[in-house]
Amino acid sequence: MKESEKRVLINTINSSGSILEEQVFSVLSKSRFGNEIEKGKAFTFQDERIEIDCLLSTFRLRFLFECKRSFYSFYFLRSTEYRNEGCLIQQNAGLRTIQINPQAMLKSKLKTFPYCLEVLENQGAFQRAKKGKVDFAPELAERAGREEILHGFTRQTFKNLEAYIWKLHQKREFLSELVTFLPVIVTNAKLYSIEFKPEQIDADGDLQDFCNFQQENYLGFNFSDSVKWDVGKQEILTESGSYEKTVFVVNVNHLLSFIEGIKQL
Repeated sequence: MKESEKRVLINTINSSGSILEEQVFSVLSKSRFGNEIEKGKAFTFQDERIEIDCLLSTFRLRFLFECKRSFYSFYFLRSTEYRNEGCLIQQNAGLRTIQINPQAMLKSKLKTFPYCLEVLENQGAFQRAKKGKVDFAPELAERAGREEILHGFTRQTFKNLEAYIWKLHQKREFLSELVTFLPVIVTNAKLYSIEFKPEQIDADGDLQDFCNFQQENYLGFNFSDSVKWDVGKQEILTESGSYEKTVFVVNVNHLLSFIEGIKQL
C-alpha cells in the first residue's frame, strides 16, 4: 500500500470515532478506576439497539461516556449574569433532578453554559471528508447546520442514559441506594468559553463585544430542550425537579482531571 493510500485509510478510520472510544477506555483502564469500568454495553430498549461506549461506577457516581469525534470546535456562551448551576439526575427512592449550586460548582472548577456554537477550524480536513461542499462567506466562520452537532450528541446521550436507568430498574439494582448519574460527551474537539455583559448587546439584539474568552478542558452544557425522557412517547421513567439537565463535555486529554473534579461536588 502506498503511503498516501495508507494515510487516507487512517484518516477514514479516525473519522468514525471508534479509535477515540478505544483511547477513552485505555485511559480509564490505566487509571485507578481500572476495575470499575465497563466498555461497549449493548441492549435493546423500546425496540431499538442501545450501545453505551463506556461506563464507570465509583463513589455512588455512574458516569456514562459517549465518545464523539468532530471536525468542529465548540464555543460555549453565557452572560456574566448567568447562574453557574448544574442539574444532575439522581436516584434516591425515586428519580429526580437535583441542582448543584454555584459555590459547589466553583469548588469543583466546573462551569455551565446554556448555549453552544460549533465553528469549523480544520477546513482542509473537513473539505477532504465532505467533498463538494462550497465555502462560506469569508467574514463568517463556517458553522454547523441548523441541526446543531452538540444538540444531536446530547439527545443521543440522554436517550442512552434513560435506557441504562430503565435497564437497572428492570434488574432491580440500587432501587433504595443514592446514585448520581453523569452523562459525559468525550470529544477530540477544542472547547472554548465566551462571556458577555448584557450591555454588550445592542438595541437590535446583536452582540457587539465580549469580555471573557478562554480555552476550557471540560464544562457543563445545560440542555433545556425536551429532556423529560422522550416527551410524546410512553414514559418509562418518572421524575421530579428541573426539566433542564446538564451534560458534561470533556476534551479527551483531560478526562481524568474532570472525574477528580466531579468527585468534589
